Amino acid sequence: NIQKRRVQNGIKYNLERLNAVTNRGQLKQSLKEYQQRKSAKYKTEIQKTLQDANKSIPDFENILILNPQGTVIIATDSNLEGSDLSQKKYVIHSQVKAHLFLRDNQYGKLILAGPLKLNGELIGSVIIHANARSFFTFSQDYTGMGDTGDTMIAKQQHKDSVVIFASRHYISDNYHPLSLKKENFSPSMEAALFGIEKTFRDTVDIRGYPVLSVSRFIP
Repeated sequence: NIQKRRVQNGIKYNLERLNAVTNRGQLKQSLKEYQQRKSAKYKTEIQKTLQDANKSIPDFENILILNPQGTVIIATDSNLEGSDLSQKKYVIHSQVKAHLFLRDNQYGKLILAGPLKLNGELIGSVIIHANARSFFTFSQDYTGMGDTGDTMIAKQQHKDSVVIFASRHYISDNYHPLSLKKENFSPSMEAALFGIEKTFRDTVDIRGYPVLSVSRFIP
């Protein structure tokens, strides 16, 4: 439970940083005006707000503003403007509430996504590409776990495989994720993927070493 709370704290910390962007009243007002009038004045205001946010939080690499249809209308990387991201899972979720997504195709990266609402109306969403250092700082705190204790963070990749993002024994400092086939799942990992929280005694880890293992599920 201690390690689960540490991971949850990492998620909370990053979502608070996302909220620091989505809660900016002037950003939302300027976005509403820009959508209605297509004025360069309001686009410039939005760009300045995004650039300031990008500079103030070093882990932020790119910030995108999407319209409710899922198209990028303004971004700190102007090359992404006009991109249709409407079918992306993180974009669909971003229109409902704030989420954190680990990127299994880009090592050590995460996506923060959340809605922009003005007076209860959805006017767009914010997508932030960020370095995952701040998240893994929490999960890689092994205080109280001795020299061999480990915490693995994994998510379903395909029906028969997972991606492991954090592990004391397998993941290097650059957070290069490890893809693992179903036949190599440990019992606790398989349980966690099904939302089962349980203690496993006299089991083995993915290295084949005997361990006491505990599964925890984070939705």
